[in-house]
Amino acid sequence: MTAIPAIYLRKSSDEKSSKQAQRDAVMEIARRDGYEGEPAVYDDWARSGDRAKLAKRTAWRDLNDAIERDEISTVYVRVLDRTGRSLEEWLRFLRVCQEHAVRIVDQTGERTDPDREDSATMEMWAADRELKRAKERAAYRMRMQRARGDALGRPPYGSQPLDRPKDSQGHGIGQVRHVPNPAEDVGAVLDAYDRAGSFLGAAKLLTAEGNVLPRHGTHWSEQTVQRIVRRHRYVGKTSQGVKQKAAWALFRLLKCPVDGTILTAQKRDHPVYFCNVGRRDPRHPRPYSVAESKVIDWVREEASRLRVPGNIIRVREHNEMRRAELEAQRERLGLDVVRGLLGVDKVVEMTKTIDAELAALDDEERLVEVPQRIDWTGWSPAAINEVLRAMWEYIELDEAMQPRAAGWLVPGWRAD
Repeated sequence: MTAIPAIYLRKSSDEKSSKQAQRDAVMEIARRDGYEGEPAVYDDWARSGDRAKLAKRTAWRDLNDAIERDEISTVYVRVLDRTGRSLEEWLRFLRVCQEHAVRIVDQTGERTDPDREDSATMEMWAADRELKRAKERAAYRMRMQRARGDALGRPPYGSQPLDRPKDSQGHGIGQVRHVPNPAEDVGAVLDAYDRAGSFLGAAKLLTAEGNVLPRHGTHWSEQTVQRIVRRHRYVGKTSQGVKQKAAWALFRLLKCPVDGTILTAQKRDHPVYFCNVGRRDPRHPRPYSVAESKVIDWVREEASRLRVPGNIIRVREHNEMRRAELEAQRERLGLDVVRGLLGVDKVVEMTKTIDAELAALDDEERLVEVPQRIDWTGWSPAAINEVLRAMWEYIELDEAMQPRAAGWLVPGWRAD
């Protein structure tokens, strides 16, 4: 099989150009490079370049597989960071391309040229660093918004953001709140549901009558009606028999001792958690389900062992200092690669170690915000679950489906 060139498309969050505009720009790069045919197209449009979200970049994986099968001769991209925003991933991609004699060409020329490898690695290191700083800024902003009590996310149908006064620089002042939007008639949607008796019927009725419009377009979908009705009407089970995904105290926590899968919640007369594999496979050992009432006492006892260090401010200050040290180490790794002091494999290994410690710091920061006591009778199951999942990664069950250990995100904060 003759290898052919390929183009890779990916949109940055701050990029305003259309997909066609980026494709035209990459095709112009290919023409300047002397290629006039139709290249293979790998499209990850609207996919993040964050390595943590690499699984969603299916076209990127397909491109790498094609390179390793010697089906690709050249990869054209508009700019280098369209290939991603991870130094570790770039070094791996560069190595694969070199092993299979594949050129990487962007608007500045060939980046696999030995004389330009150093500058390409520095650019990717800078892109990696900027992505991490952007994530830190976003996380800080989210913490401040939560502390201020802001309404987060897009306003639901029937609501709109409250106009806030602006400071001298044009930034909003005061708490972000959602207020009713008179242009979006929730009552009419609920009335259509009552008349039709189903989500799909209500969607068809609203579209046909045309008196009330969805937020976008003119056609109502079943899913849109469903979200609105459940937000305003559903508590437990409605008289129309509408079911909604319930909030469970132990949702996504209990782990099957046989196959390691997380148990699924189902409410009968009381919450029950079961292994989906056990339900389908008669060879799966029994029991494969457990009632919440059988494990909740152990859960309460284990949760009471949480002991966060008393000086929260000091914990945060220590973590910020350590995070800065780790980020500085990452930067030095990039420089060491450029200077030829470290090989690619060593940098990948050291980067993974740094990332693991940064993740541990993030877990510790989450746990700092956890309330020290759970009101088991006054809180909703959803509120209890939120705290438990901030403390633990999972609850391990034994063969009798009884708890035997919890996976603490910060093991040192469990009191003996």
